[in-house]
Amino acid sequence: MKRKDNIYSEHPLAAMDVHGEQQGLPVWKHATMTPYQQLLEHAALGIISLNAGGYWLYANQQFCALVGYTQEDLLQHRFQDIIHPDDWEISRNMFQRIIKDRAASETAVIHYLRRDGSAIATKVTLSSSGDKASQDYALLGFVEAIEDKQAEKNTSPLAATPHNEAPSPTQNGPDDDKIGLHTQTVAQSWLEKTARLLQSSTLADDTRTVSRELAALTQNMLDCARVGIYLVEGDKYYLSLQAAVGLSEEQEQVCMQRLASETISLSTLLPPAMLASLLHNEVLVVDGRLSEFAHWQRLYPVENLLVVPMMSGEGLLGVVMLDYGILQHNYTSNERILASAIGSVVTVLLERPRFLAERVKAEARVQTLQEARVRMEDFLGLASHELRTPLTTIKANTQLAMRRLKSLLQRSELLPEGSQGKVKASVEMLERVDRQIGVLNRLVGDMLDISRIQADRLQMHMRQEPCELISIVEAALQEQQKALPERNIIVKLASHDPIMIMADSERIKQVLNNYLTNAFKYSETDQPVIVTVQLEPHTTGSCDVRVTVQDTGTGIAPEEQPHIWECFYQSQTNKGMGGFGVGLGLGLYLNRTLIDKHGGQVGVKSIQGQGSQFWFTLPLLPIEKATAEN
Repeated sequence: MKRKDNIYSEHPLAAMDVHGEQQGLPVWKHATMTPYQQLLEHAALGIISLNAGGYWLYANQQFCALVGYTQEDLLQHRFQDIIHPDDWEISRNMFQRIIKDRAASETAVIHYLRRDGSAIATKVTLSSSGDKASQDYALLGFVEAIEDKQAEKNTSPLAATPHNEAPSPTQNGPDDDKIGLHTQTVAQSWLEKTARLLQSSTLADDTRTVSRELAALTQNMLDCARVGIYLVEGDKYYLSLQAAVGLSEEQEQVCMQRLASETISLSTLLPPAMLASLLHNEVLVVDGRLSEFAHWQRLYPVENLLVVPMMSGEGLLGVVMLDYGILQHNYTSNERILASAIGSVVTVLLERPRFLAERVKAEARVQTLQEARVRMEDFLGLASHELRTPLTTIKANTQLAMRRLKSLLQRSELLPEGSQGKVKASVEMLERVDRQIGVLNRLVGDMLDISRIQADRLQMHMRQEPCELISIVEAALQEQQKALPERNIIVKLASHDPIMIMADSERIKQVLNNYLTNAFKYSETDQPVIVTVQLEPHTTGSCDVRVTVQDTGTGIAPEEQPHIWECFYQSQTNKGMGGFGVGLGLGLYLNRTLIDKHGGQVGVKSIQGQGSQFWFTLPLLPIEKATAEN
């Protein structure tokens, strides 16, 4: 049969070449997969899904635990890649019969090869799902670990068991008395219905309807007398009936009336120890003849009940109760597992409206934050441009006034007697004004850079070209020394030879100025600041240059160090010294972004009370790598 829309081909494994590579196989829609993952991820049975080429589409946690592989590992391989070679023919025959519509379902005992090399015997049931002409077509499987003698030998192949034949005793586990192949086929239909409902409906009436369908399915699968799904509320866990099967309409109405009028709660039905176990997500078998269940006995006689918790993120949402009437029933582990799975499914179903409402709220919050961010970016860009115009004028007039006053000082004969001291004082004040204008200019520039970064336009304002790092460092030190002549800066160079880098020299100088400003801000004025430049060859043959700015200030608390690179972050413990103030929390964020754009890294090493070392690295030009190696 010719492949149509990449769904299936004549041979079920024809889409795989001899090397096991995938050739244009379809990927099941994520919108189809998501509900299955939500419902089945924590099921007690291994549940898998394969496409018509034998590649994995899905595997739940239980199956991954059986074989020792992660879901990501399996999605890169075929179904047969982890099957023991002796069982390859069995799995191939299963695929052929299902793909060719020769069987609706196939069951076989198959040995999987676990990641650690050991083999595990399992009973695998595969069935087809969906229309072969659609993209949703897949094979669904249920996998259950079994005990047999051949699991120890790892050699003998096992024959496949057609769907219409009864499994042999060696294929049955000790608790496999109720959960047979028919049950698995019914469960497949139930899972598909539930997944479609979860995709299409959030109405309360639909939720109640599906709850009733799930209760009916549970009754059918376990052949029990009654199944009830109850919701709880309040700290006493008062019960209300969500859905029930096995009751007449009159019994159901009486049950709902009694639950509403008598305020029956789990705290009155169950002893404290059993209630505590239920709240810890344990499935309980309760003696229905207890005095606490007298109202149940009045409604209908019951010998014992299986009580399954429905746990949500906020605690106990409700319970599933099932019973076999007046028969004394011994609940098997498989029955408990299946009932627990039903409880999980109902929990997801009932919680879905809340999940959807929370998602709508979260999306609204994200939208609000995005709009606020856009407004902030617009404001930063506008404010930066508007502030720079008057600052430029103030700076120009201040520098002009300083030049004229200094010229007068050089021609003292033109000054009135006794005015020379006043002129010198005026020059000093204008110099301080000029320095503060420089600080404001840097803040405005930082805000403009932030708006460019957040709008992803910073690269447009960077021009990288070969430049010499030592000269950039000296230029930055001269600016700082001119602005703060009283501060002592110690420079340590590993070499006086030129260090060539590919960079925007003004941006690298901006990074170094930000580090130096912080060092001056958080250390005493009589303490030196040390600037170190050194080369760092790597074993791979590459070489970086590291620039470090070290101070002996207050240091940074360990819990704050991961956050200091965040935009607008301000330390809650460190306060600036020497009249610098706190700042806007932009400098280090800009440093990290700028160095990232240059292909380097930033970092800090700090001890409270001893000071901090801020550093950045940049890659050398290729010619410098060769020089460093020599």
